[in-house]
Amino acid sequence: MSPNGTFIVSGSGDRSVHVWNTDDGQAKFQPLLEHTGGVAAVVVSPDGRLIASASTDHTVMLWDADTGMRVGKLDGHVEEVLTVAFSPDSLWLASGSEDKTVCVWDVAARSMATFGPLLCAQMIRSVAFSPNGQLLAAADVGGYVHFWQTGTNTLARGPLQVCAGKIFSIAFSHNSRHIAAGGADPKIRIWNISDEGEPLVLVGHEKTIWSIAYSPESIYIASASLDKTVRLWDALTGEMRAEFTGHCAWVLSIAFMPDQGLLPVIVSGCSNGTIRVCEGRKARDIQWPDISSSPLDRLGGATLMDDGWLVEPSIRNGSARYDGEERRDQILLWVPEPYRGRLTLPPCSLFISSERVELTAIDAGDGYLWGDQWTRCWNDTAGLGE
Repeated sequence: MSPNGTFIVSGSGDRSVHVWNTDDGQAKFQPLLEHTGGVAAVVVSPDGRLIASASTDHTVMLWDADTGMRVGKLDGHVEEVLTVAFSPDSLWLASGSEDKTVCVWDVAARSMATFGPLLCAQMIRSVAFSPNGQLLAAADVGGYVHFWQTGTNTLARGPLQVCAGKIFSIAFSHNSRHIAAGGADPKIRIWNISDEGEPLVLVGHEKTIWSIAYSPESIYIASASLDKTVRLWDALTGEMRAEFTGHCAWVLSIAFMPDQGLLPVIVSGCSNGTIRVCEGRKARDIQWPDISSSPLDRLGGATLMDDGWLVEPSIRNGSARYDGEERRDQILLWVPEPYRGRLTLPPCSLFISSERVELTAIDAGDGYLWGDQWTRCWNDTAGLGE
């Protein structure tokens, strides 16, 4: 979402970045297509001049928000870049990666800060600058949030252990005193950064929380979840104010519209490529033209069920049975829980390695292979049999 609320930016596993006018839903300009891997995260600079996109091609791209022209390519990570954030003054950009580093970039110079990447013990899934510009926070998949003084490699405090599972999203309150975190544990925790007290815990979601955001004045927190709901919370008391159901796919991103009235307006993005606007206690879909879809949509409508089975919705060979129950959909394969999120999130589908029993991510743009021979993963020449 742009700072003035006039346009929305979306990134997709098909390697594209789209920019949409909020007033009519029309594309502001042609899709931005210079990434060679899926786009995992996008953000608009606070001054509204730049768009940054993080990609599995290990790069961050900078785009002119007025023209759509690429104005920078930031190389430095050696693995997929999963998250990106601007500092409040738009002078710094932070990116987090599977390579367990946070890179801090001088936006004007289009180069990495002289102190080099910030090292962590686990891959980084979310980064955020405090609104007062003093702190940079990064959340890892081990359940910790790390804090540095902005523009330096100096730790501002020790790591904050939020939960035992993965953290997928963090957000600062507008006064920079609190930080909220959500992840695989379907609870939101709000911490006072200055003390070691217990967090305020928000309970309600049934599955992984993928994205959270504070409203402009930090009155509310919005959360997006794999339980296909958006929820609105009182940021002070933790009480749930509204639950928006009706999403037909996982909800992966969330943002508040700026300069709101009494009722907050929330924009959410789903894994099937749809965008919804939630206002008060009502929600409506925006019919964006030619919006990018998830890799599963490009497979002809294959669906990942809650229990992990990837099924084909059309009935081709009659009913299928598993675990003593009848399922009318055609079963393709079963996906272990740690890999289910990656199957329908940008930028990848899955295949089984010929070297070992491991699910590995590949670009869905290169095609997706499946059929009645998908179980033939190994060969005799490798000494592993079939």
